[in-house]
Amino acid sequence: MILRRIPRRAINNRRELLLRNPLARLLFERAAGSCVDHPDEAALLLQAQERHVCALAVDALARSGREAWALIGQNPDVLLHALERPLPRAVIRRALQMLEHAAVDAAHAARILQWARDKLAQRHPRFAQSALLNLVAGLLARFQALRSPAEQPVIYRRAAA
Repeated sequence: MILRRIPRRAINNRRELLLRNPLARLLFERAAGSCVDHPDEAALLLQAQERHVCALAVDALARSGREAWALIGQNPDVLLHALERPLPRAVIRRALQMLEHAAVDAAHAARILQWARDKLAQRHPRFAQSALLNLVAGLLARFQALRSPAEQPVIYRRAAA
């Protein structure tokens, strides 16, 4: 609850804060352990204003495994909203992988695909194009009905002689 109340841009350098402030170090370490054990608490931290707290939650959810994927699968918009913040690239990569695994049905996959296609079209500098393409390709391989006509594979056959 304390970490959720940290205002936006209150932490300038997380590494420096954790080195100099033992209370902050304790809070972040306990929150990380709690998020791994209880993915629902990590989902609450995803809604925090401070980006370092949000990054902590994404990191913990990525390490949690199938429970966290099911939780994100129920409501992928929480993670998509968290990705709109300036998070470290490594955290974003893990979150994109988690989104691919969390798509449990075609409706959630369609929402994630639309978001990823928008980011690809914007050529958003925070997101690696290759990571977004991997997300789109993974979802389209699993949910073939979501392919657009331009994304349908073309199969060439040898003409009968």
